[in-house]
Amino acid sequence: MDSTHEPPLASYPPAPWRSGGTMWIALLPTTRPVPVPEGLTPVGKDRLVLMVIRYRTGTLCYDELIIGRLVRHNRRVGVWVHAIWVDSAASLWGGRQIWGVPKQLATFTWRERGVLMKDDAGMRISIEFGRSSTWSVPTPFVAPAFGLLLGQLQFFRGAGRGRLRTSRVRLVSWPAGLPSVRTGLARAAHLDKFQMVVGAPRELTGAMTDTHRTGR
Repeated sequence: MDSTHEPPLASYPPAPWRSGGTMWIALLPTTRPVPVPEGLTPVGKDRLVLMVIRYRTGTLCYDELIIGRLVRHNRRVGVWVHAIWVDSAASLWGGRQIWGVPKQLATFTWRERGVLMKDDAGMRISIEFGRSSTWSVPTPFVAPAFGLLLGQLQFFRGAGRGRLRTSRVRLVSWPAGLPSVRTGLARAAHLDKFQMVVGAPRELTGAMTDTHRTGR
C-alpha cells in the first residue's frame, strides 16, 4: 500500500482477542492458480476464500473483509491471507504486529443485504448476500490461518461456536487488482451469533519472503 495512505500507529490490546458477531464465508473458483509464498502448498482446487465479518461485541468491535487461499505447511492447514481490510486502526495495527496479517484501513457501508467496502487506494468491493436459511444449527468451528511477521511464518487459529445457516453471496464489484474469479455468485456459510477467541500466533521454522499479497 502507498505510504501516503498509511494510518498513524494506534494502540491495540494483546492477544487473545475475544469477539462475537456474524460472518459469511464463501469459496470462489478462480480463473488461474493463486500464487502463495514458498513453503506453503495450496490445498484443493483453485479457489479464493472470501470472508465478511462483523465483530459486534468483545475485545474490539469492527468490520472486516478477508481474501485468502487455503494452504498447507507440513501438517498444518489454514488460510493464507492475500488481502484484508478493517475499519478500525486498533484492529489494523494489532493484526499486523501480533499475527502478521496485512490489514488495510477501509470504510464499510452496509445495506439491507449487502456491503460496499472502499479504501483510500481506490479498492472497491461490493457484495450482496442472499437470504439465509430459516433453519440454523449450533456449530463449533475453528479458523486456522497463516501470517508473516518480520520474515517469519506464523500460525494461529480462532475457535468458537455459532449458529450455522446457508446463504449465497454475489460479487457486484470486484477490482481487477485482485485474483480473478470464474463467477460472481457462490454458496456461502452464514455463521450468526458466533462467539470466538483468537489466540497468539506460533512462529514456524524458517524465514520467508512474501511477494504474493495484494498491494505488495
